[in-house]
Amino acid sequence: MLCPRCNIPIEEGTVFCGNCGNQVAPLNAPGATLSTAGATELHPVDSYPRNSLEVGYKTQYTPQQMSGAPSMAPPPPPLRSGGYQPDFMASEASSVTPPAMPPLRNRTTYVAFVVTLLVVLVVAVSIGTFALLNHNSNNPSSPPTTQNNNGQDTTTGGGAPPPIITGQVGFNDSQDGQGMSNTLTIKATGLNAPPAGSQYHAWLIDATNEEKVTSLGVLANQAQGYALTFKGGPTNLLSVGNKITITQEQGDPPIPIGTPVLTGTFPPLAFVHIKHLLFSFSTTPQQKGLLVGLLDQAQKLNTAALLLKNANGNRTVVRCAAQSIINIAEGVQGAQYQPLPAGCAKANITEVGDGLGLIGDGHYIKLALAHAALAANSADATQTIKIHASHVAIATKENLLPWITTIVQDAQALLNDPDDNDKILEIATLADHAYNGVDLNHNEQVDPVKGEAGAKAAYNHGQLMALLPLSPAQ
Repeated sequence: MLCPRCNIPIEEGTVFCGNCGNQVAPLNAPGATLSTAGATELHPVDSYPRNSLEVGYKTQYTPQQMSGAPSMAPPPPPLRSGGYQPDFMASEASSVTPPAMPPLRNRTTYVAFVVTLLVVLVVAVSIGTFALLNHNSNNPSSPPTTQNNNGQDTTTGGGAPPPIITGQVGFNDSQDGQGMSNTLTIKATGLNAPPAGSQYHAWLIDATNEEKVTSLGVLANQAQGYALTFKGGPTNLLSVGNKITITQEQGDPPIPIGTPVLTGTFPPLAFVHIKHLLFSFSTTPQQKGLLVGLLDQAQKLNTAALLLKNANGNRTVVRCAAQSIINIAEGVQGAQYQPLPAGCAKANITEVGDGLGLIGDGHYIKLALAHAALAANSADATQTIKIHASHVAIATKENLLPWITTIVQDAQALLNDPDDNDKILEIATLADHAYNGVDLNHNEQVDPVKGEAGAKAAYNHGQLMALLPLSPAQ
């Protein structure tokens, strides 16, 4: 059988020519499975309804468009110009089965592809950034630098910022100057080497009388910066001035005339009480500083306790040492204060303290505690002052006061019963704690905590209250 239009051989019973699409038999011809009733009108590919679902190059009709007709696949693109693929091809089967639709794109594969693409993009950008930075760092041209009046480089363009210059001054005692605060140490960092012929000089100045200037010497260049240690002999340096200045000088001038580099001034309100602790107080014997007197009397108490411990059952020595301990601790105003019996001198026991006493109102412990608090509560107190004042408070209030109170009670008991060896051992132990402190946690140091810090720790943290920071001079 031939197609009447294109003369291409076609099978018997075919309704449409598979080549040109010409209808060669009526729709109710033998072999067709659909009647003309409810048949779907054929449309060219580009005129399919707009609410159809497009899949690949084909279009699948919606149920509304296929109402009354069995499921079928839409026609593929035209085979040639002017011809359209028929809506279906009849077969010998009793029903028409639509061809399998091509599968949708695997979404997991798609997501993986997108993620991979993004990762590649990020890596490419990172490599480009690194290459740019590396190029800039290897660029032989560098920003110009200048040097300020302090001999410190300042960068006028990009690059690393100049180092920050800073310093600190600490006060302590020389080996033969207990309680003197007659030595100071200066450490400065960030300073560049001064120009040839110049040096860094340090000065201790009384800001209330600028003519009172003490030359501290030349700072030496060390691995961690510049440093200087100055010993004032019998002079308590906290009494000399309240300001430290470092200048860049040529030669050895008697007063600071060069460029100021670093400077620091004690906060005036807090400094009054720091000097009461470490230098002088009006009501103490010889007007010594409160922590200075406390340290001295705690040492004397410990010496008397050692004599007591070594009495070896000698009742006279025990009673003399016990009374000596009471007199040192309570002072001449104490309820149990008594002059030592004449026989005590023969046992080399003569110490009665300086008369002020360690415990009781108006005595060393409470006065030191009060002025540490006054310094910390001053309007200009620094954080350093506040921290170390609290350590002084722990040593005095939490430790020294209860320890020495117990010592006095035990000493009073020994006056009546000089054979109580337990009391003797307890006095010796607590007196050592009161002066030296005790390392309870075995970290090889006495910490400013309850149960450890004694008079030495109180005094040391009093000196730490006097740490003076130095900052660049304006």
